[in-house]
Amino acid sequence: MRKGQLMAQPLIYIFALIVGALILIWGAKSVYDIMERTDAVNTAKQIDAIKHDVKIYAQYDKGNTKTIVASKFPSKIEMFCFYDAKSSLNPMLDGRKKSLTGLGYEGAVKSYFEHEPDKNFLILPEGAVKQARTSYYIGPVRLKPEGGNPLCFKTKKKFRITAMGGYVTVDAVS
Repeated sequence: MRKGQLMAQPLIYIFALIVGALILIWGAKSVYDIMERTDAVNTAKQIDAIKHDVKIYAQYDKGNTKTIVASKFPSKIEMFCFYDAKSSLNPMLDGRKKSLTGLGYEGAVKSYFEHEPDKNFLILPEGAVKQARTSYYIGPVRLKPEGGNPLCFKTKKKFRITAMGGYVTVDAVS
């Protein structure tokens, strides 16, 4: 072997290691992005299912109910809230007289719905799912939370929607 060939061989190995490391980093980032999109899709599916149920039950006779478990939300989402802009603010958690203050969300929830009165559904914490919005409009039916406004639920908790003839109420299942 010539002297020039001996000097070039380690450079080729170093270059191959750098290219391999870059490919691994790119692959890891791609997998992470897919996981983030999965969370956004599951969030959208859950919200669409709730929208669908509210729309259907608004057409039913007064008193028809359905119990829903919001089980498709990703684990990053800690809670979700229903809000009625026509009622005064009184945030509650899971339909109990337990306020959101201890969780650190009460101020955020109040300010959010005061600044966006056209929205009636919120997921917390804000920005938990990067490619999903934080607030949504579940309509065109009036949605009225019972026992608090906004009425928040931790994920995986049961809640009930009830047809009231022209609007739908949301309350906690005990």
